[in-house]
This record gives sequence, C-alpha cells and structure tokens, in this order.
Amino acid sequence: MTEALGHYGATLAAEEAKLDAHPAWQALPATQQAPLLQSAGITPLPMPATQSDDELLAALTGRDLAGWQTLADALPTRFDQALAAAIKESEPKARRISLPGATIHDESELEDWLDQARAEIEAALGDGPVIL
Repeated sequence: MTEALGHYGATLAAEEAKLDAHPAWQALPATQQAPLLQSAGITPLPMPATQSDDELLAALTGRDLAGWQTLADALPTRFDQALAAAIKESEPKARRISLPGATIHDESELEDWLDQARAEIEAALGDGPVIL
C-alpha cells in the first residue's frame, strides 16, 4: 500500500510541476485554474491512514492497490486535459492534433516521421494555434 500511495503521490507531483511550468497555465489566475483541474477530474485525494491493521484494511476496502495504480496511470491524461483547456482559454482558436504513431529504427525513419509530423503541424497551423 505504501508503494502504491508513493507512486500516486510522485506521479501527481511530477504532473503538477509540468503543468505549473507551462506559460499558458501560469497566465491563468488560481480562480480559473481550479475549475479546469476539477473538470479534468483532478481533485485532492486524502491519503488513507495505514498505521494499524484495521486502518490498512479500511484503506484497501475503500480503494485497492489496482485502484491506486489506475488513478496514477490516469493523471498524465487528466493533466494534459487541464493544460489543453488552459491553452484554449488563452488561445480560443487553438486545437489539439495527434502526431502519427511510429516505431523508429534508424535516422532515415526518424527523418521520414519528422517530415510527416511537420507537414501535419504546418497544415493545422493554417487554422490557428496547435496544441501537441
């Protein structure tokens, strides 16, 4: 349980730091940030007490280890959603695009992928700012 809570806490802290460092997020007052976090499903979770066997049992009954892992796994996506919403606040015409997936084996394949990604980004820029 300690490991699961530690992983969740570390992931949360890392994602918060990335979000806090982004200029679009920094430009928003806290009164605008809080609703964006809430709408992305990022809410403070109380860390359960696990000192005694009874507390540990109650904590695991409330949310098992897999549940904590699922929450930790979801955090990067949720923080990305909050950031995208913040960018849309400051850049209403901004839209998210997805870059092509690939398995790159060598520099030639890397160059091909970069060319394809560049073309997609440039095409999307014709409609306004792009969120990657």
